[in-house]
Amino acid sequence: MSTAPDPKSSSELLIATIVAKHGFAIVPVGYGCCTEPGCCAPRSRRPWAYTVGLADRGLPELMLFGLSIEEAHGGLNSLAAEMRAGRQPEDDEPFLLGGVPIKVVDVPPQWLMLDRGRMAMWFDYFRGRSDPAVRQLVWPDEDGLFPDDPGCDPQVRREQPILRDNPRSFPKPHNAYRKSRRSYRTRRR
Repeated sequence: MSTAPDPKSSSELLIATIVAKHGFAIVPVGYGCCTEPGCCAPRSRRPWAYTVGLADRGLPELMLFGLSIEEAHGGLNSLAAEMRAGRQPEDDEPFLLGGVPIKVVDVPPQWLMLDRGRMAMWFDYFRGRSDPAVRQLVWPDEDGLFPDDPGCDPQVRREQPILRDNPRSFPKPHNAYRKSRRSYRTRRR
């Protein structure tokens, strides 16, 4: 059963509805698809996505960088289904997910401690809960090399920094977006 409080915004209501129906939701960030009134989040060169709701089942939340919104949903949905079925991928060990090689790495707690806004919808949904465990889904380049492998395509490496290696690396706070959201919420009360 979810520990989510009553939703306060249309985005929170949407997340709560999806979590109630499917057990978790996927939050796209930087895809230019913000639906919150007053939101001015631009499309990012490095979009990413994360889950909300897996923590209700004692599972880590998931995230990934640099894929299209459709690919991000497909990867996160597939991995969440595997985890909900009791299959936990080993940290940093490549495996096939739907025929695609991926690996999952643990994200250090410092990543969220540095900026809780990185998973703002998670914290809106789970008000008062401690920080979740987070795992990063990582995909390889065309040669099957992951971003932390020597010789990996530099573009693939840029698109998905390994947060385990540098929790400060991404995403950088987008202050204009945060200021506009904060002022919108202040005006709305």
